[in-house]
Order: sequence, then C-alpha cells, then structure tokens
Amino acid sequence: MLFGAQLYTARDLCQTPEGLYKTMKELKDMGYASVQFSGFPFEYKTAREFADKLELHVGLTHTPIPEIINNTDQVIENHKILGCSVVGVGYPTGYFIGDTRKVRIKDMIDDLDPAAEKLEKAGLKLAYHNHWFEFDPTLEESVLETIFRETGWLMTFDTGWAHYAGTDVCALIRRYKDRLRYVHLKDYRSPAFDGEFEGDRTVSLFTGLAPMEDIIKALEAAGTEAAYVEQDTCPNGPMADLKASIDAIKAHGFGL
Repeated sequence: MLFGAQLYTARDLCQTPEGLYKTMKELKDMGYASVQFSGFPFEYKTAREFADKLELHVGLTHTPIPEIINNTDQVIENHKILGCSVVGVGYPTGYFIGDTRKVRIKDMIDDLDPAAEKLEKAGLKLAYHNHWFEFDPTLEESVLETIFRETGWLMTFDTGWAHYAGTDVCALIRRYKDRLRYVHLKDYRSPAFDGEFEGDRTVSLFTGLAPMEDIIKALEAAGTEAAYVEQDTCPNGPMADLKASIDAIKAHGFGL
C-alpha cells in the first residue's frame, strides 16, 4: 500500500505553480509516494508534469459536486490529463437538510448517478469522502450504507472521522474492502474545551486517539492501493505535521 499526502493539508502553500512544485518535492523527499489534489486552484497539465518529474503517483481529486454534474465531460478530460482514475466528492455541499448536518443522500445520489455512469464508461470512478456526521445514530442507516446499497461508487474512507463518530473502523474496512481503493488517514486529539470545533482537533498520525496501527493493518489486508494523510488543521504547520506523520508511519514498520 502506498502512503500519500492529501495536498489539502498544505493548501495554503500550493496557491501558485511554484508553491505547488516546492510542496510536492518536499513531500517526495519526506517519503510520500502519492498525492491527492484538493482545495486549491491548479492547472491539470502542470500538475501532471510536476508529478511525472518527481515520480509521484496521483490517485484522486476532490471535485465540487456542481462541476461533476454540469461539466462531466471536462471533468473526465481533466482527470485523464492528470492521470488519475478517481473523481472524489469531498463534501456534500448543497445537500444538507436545513441548518443540520443531515445529508439528503437520496437526492445527492439521484443528481450524481448519471455523471457517475458517464465516468464509469470513461474508465473513471466516483468516490464519496465521509466525515463524522454520515454516521448519525438517529438515521435508519448511515449515509455510507445507503451509498453502498444503492450505487457502485467507491468510498474515500476517512478513517479518522469514522473513529470520531464512534464506529468500529476496522470492521467497516473489512466489510467494504472492495470499495476502498483510496482512503484518508486522520488522527485527532481530545477536545481542549467543550464545544471545540472538530476540525481543529486534527493532529499528526499516532499522536491522537485513533488506533492507527490497527487501521493501517486492516487497510493493507483489504488491499487498499493508497492511504493519504489528511490533516484539516496543523498546529505545527502543514509540512512539519506531514513529516511527523510519515516518520511515524515508518517508525511503526509501514511503508518501508
């Protein structure tokens, strides 16, 4: 299994071609083997040239839902240029019920499925990225369950948010192993105060609450192709925290 970096983690450093290349090179030098493009503007051809020069695998993107639905042909062309086979949905913007984090999942499936079918015919796959709220215990079934039951989409399974939600992450990995081509590794700490925003609690791997060693072993057993380190906020700065994560991965005997 490859270990990659979700460039969203270092999004503020990737706003220019020069910054993107410098960031990708530093990640390669740290030991990352793959990258995911997400959270900043970039030219697909330039990104491909950088990845080729640095010999970095590119697994997927996060692409806004309206773009996937309304500009499917362009999305296909862009991903062919980038050389990646998975179009990721990073956040279900526009599909919440009122001001809650309950997802209108059937509406989202109905809207995205025609594009997903078109992607499939072009040799690409659609993948949904989960957070913690998709596991809302008041739902009859989780959002992930609905997606797996009603679609052929892949899942950019975020292991940190799944653990944050109180699920048995390793059991979910075993259950849905055929859909987990690319996943996110995330860790998080205890809250510093009541009501602290969950995204502010992310930390480098093996320093938080998630059982990272068990999760990585389960992903390897499931045949996952690449696991991307994603950290929403970085108390030590994105590159320092990304280095801490890949160093910890190697220190625990993975990715060697």
